[in-house]
Amino acid sequence: MFLDGVTHALGPLRDGQERKEVHVVSWNVAAVNNNPFEYWITHHDPAYNELMDGVQDFLDHPGERDVGVHEVFTDKMFNQLLCDMIDANISGLKEVARLWRDDFSQRKIVSGFLKDAEIGKKRLASMPDRITNTINTVGGGTQRRPTVINFYGGELSTMSSWWSQWRAFIFQCEVQVFKGKNHKGPIRPQVVYELFDPILQSKYPAVTQEEEAISIPLQILCLAIFDAVLVRHPLAVHMMLSVAPETWQQIRESIAQVASDPSGWAFASESSELTQYVMTRRCCWRKSAGRRTFSWTLTVTPTSSSCRWDDVPHFIVHDVALSAPDAQSCSRQQEAPGAVNECELLTALSKKYFKLSPGGIDGKRDQNSLVLCSRSTFVKEGVLDITEEVLVTLGQLGNGKTKRSYVHGDLIACTLQDKEGVMFLLASFHGDTNGFSTKPIIEAIHKTAETSYPNHKLIIGLDANTYKVHSDQHQGVDDFQDFLESAHMTSCWGAGVDASSPTTCNARTHLQPQLNKAIGKKDRIAKADKNMKDWIVFNQAQLEPSATAKDNTGKRHFIDNMVFPTMQFPSDHAIVSTVLSWK
Repeated sequence: MFLDGVTHALGPLRDGQERKEVHVVSWNVAAVNNNPFEYWITHHDPAYNELMDGVQDFLDHPGERDVGVHEVFTDKMFNQLLCDMIDANISGLKEVARLWRDDFSQRKIVSGFLKDAEIGKKRLASMPDRITNTINTVGGGTQRRPTVINFYGGELSTMSSWWSQWRAFIFQCEVQVFKGKNHKGPIRPQVVYELFDPILQSKYPAVTQEEEAISIPLQILCLAIFDAVLVRHPLAVHMMLSVAPETWQQIRESIAQVASDPSGWAFASESSELTQYVMTRRCCWRKSAGRRTFSWTLTVTPTSSSCRWDDVPHFIVHDVALSAPDAQSCSRQQEAPGAVNECELLTALSKKYFKLSPGGIDGKRDQNSLVLCSRSTFVKEGVLDITEEVLVTLGQLGNGKTKRSYVHGDLIACTLQDKEGVMFLLASFHGDTNGFSTKPIIEAIHKTAETSYPNHKLIIGLDANTYKVHSDQHQGVDDFQDFLESAHMTSCWGAGVDASSPTTCNARTHLQPQLNKAIGKKDRIAKADKNMKDWIVFNQAQLEPSATAKDNTGKRHFIDNMVFPTMQFPSDHAIVSTVLSWK
């Protein structure tokens, strides 16, 4: 049950036992988003490390390669971009032209642009990259921006070829952004530039009021410069061609290949139940490598006391899984790459599980929480979506700021019962980056359960985004644990939660738009994001946990001090599992 990519498994009760139990697995499967190079991964090919070392050296010691921005993104290109923006009736162009002339064109590509921390803090390149890198469209398709840092399939070998494709994508390509099958009403086609949102000073204080007023054309300009630096410039000193002219695209494709052919994996030929489990990871990797993933709560059926993954379906796939799982849906999706197989898998998946999803799917931001429940255990009829009820409670508790920052898709909360008549309240949530929305949301869910559904067994799966040390910048693990105890709740980690036992170990590379967050190869472990972020939370008086585990290998064990994703494990979050029992 989690937003950016969660998998929760709710399996059937065991026959013949006095104590009843439910198996829960929570997983944020979001992983590497659309950029295969964004995070350090454990890759078997030495060329990968050579490429990343070369990129880091290029940025740390550019020397003569640190040429002027105007030598890469030329005045002619800016004038073409300006004409495109004029034709699109975008405002603020006079000021943007001045900034180009007096500021951006005078900068150096590395020291003055790529490594400018202010550009990172203001999100002038990373925000438009997030919106346009890979766009999920109605019908299960995608539209990808012509850039190095995604899986765009067009030719990027020359500047002129790239630039014509880039302009056509931004100013001519019409898209219907996927908003989920529960979306009501028509979805208006939009040209890509219409997807850009203003960058607000209230959310990003580094942005000035003047920059906020012109933030849309300013984002377009910064994105064009960023992509141009990564692709090519006339002196052939651009990053990728000067660092790895023969191998960078091969390495990118090797990461994509993980999605389509798992036969070479060391554990692909092991027991069928493990292979199925690995295949689930493969499909999620395919989604994360090719596009931004959705959150999942995946039901598994345990068959032994070891709570194996032997019934984990192997068909968690692209956004097609958010469409109705029927033959008509499959026929509609066949124009999308790989959609036929995905629909077939989805049909099989729907025979075992039913899905609980938010009423509003965010297709542009594309981070959503889902829950899948075992049909053999739970009753689909009578499911009640109480997400809006929880949000009303959130406002009543005085957490208006959290409610205003809430985005559709972050939370799903539903009530339902199993086939023995036991009532459940299941929720899946993905917290904000700093974790400060986690406590207010959990409080609202708990208050709603306590007031309106006191006889329901409450289970919440979440990426809480909690950190080892609590501060005014980050929600701490111990502080969150204290909050749970004060509310008479607990988690799969028990009372003695170890804040130093992480469920993440990831580090951004230098091949992504926020270089202020980049970590070098030698520091990728020491300075990694190593925090306990993933939790399964429940009412202390109702349920008792056992067999809690975490997994970052796909082999049901966890390796400390290893960056992930890897070529075998697709996510930057570990899988968290537990068994919850009651009498």
